[in-house]
Order: sequence, then C-alpha cells, then structure tokens
Amino acid sequence: MLVMRAGAAKVRLDELAFSHDGTGLLAPALSAGLCYWPSLASGAKSEMLSLPAKVVRHLAVSPDGQAIVTMVAGVDTTRNQVLAAPLAAGATAFGPAETVSAALPFLHQPSAAFDRRIGQFVVAWQVPPQGEQPNRVEVSQRPAP
Repeated sequence: MLVMRAGAAKVRLDELAFSHDGTGLLAPALSAGLCYWPSLASGAKSEMLSLPAKVVRHLAVSPDGQAIVTMVAGVDTTRNQVLAAPLAAGATAFGPAETVSAALPFLHQPSAAFDRRIGQFVVAWQVPPQGEQPNRVEVSQRPAP
C-alpha cells in the first residue's frame, strides 16, 4: 500500500509507473481505476482516471506519453478475455477497451509493455493448461494510439 501523504485515503497500489516525462506517477488501483499524480511535488493531489473495465491489472507508458492498461473481463460463467485500453498522448481519458484475447477459461496475469524497437504496445497473458495442452503465454501487439 502506498500513502502519498499523511491522512490521505488509502488505496492499494500493486504497481507504479512514472509518466513519460518523469514528472508524474501512474498506478492501477484495481477496481478504483487509475491513480494519476500529475506532479510529485509536496502536497500534490492525485486524480482518479476512470477506465472502461472494473479491474486494471497492468500499465505501460511509452516515451511520448501514450499509455495502455490491461484488464480481465468475464464473458460468461467459465470464460474470460484480456482487454486493453489505450491512452493517447495528452488525452485525459482512456479510449474504449479492446479485446486482445480469445474467450477461454481462466485467462490471467495480463501484462503490458511498450516495445521501443518497433514502436508498439505489447500485451501478454497466461493461459492455464487445457486438457493435454501445457500452460502457455500468448501475446498481442498493436500500434500505439
């Protein structure tokens, strides 16, 4: 848990990322959305950015200020899908969530990164063993917004 100042409301943060210019901080707050501190100056207040899904799992930021968050959404009682929502540089709201995986049972641990070499966001997730198939990782990539 991270408390940015004494007396502030506590929100569980499992991951932190600096903004593209290093002056701010972003953190997925699971069901609360995405905490954004535009400044790290003493007394700076965070903003809660709403997202197109309930539970954010991972976040990646590109050098030019674009970002992407990953999440898992239920399709039915036995299957779920990995979604990703992009944030264009300078935007104040994330775009709509995009489906990046097939609907399968128990997909989990989605992760995102920005590949500077090809200039694209990459999303990966774990697929548990299904029948005779072993545990595996699947990957999707898209151009930055």
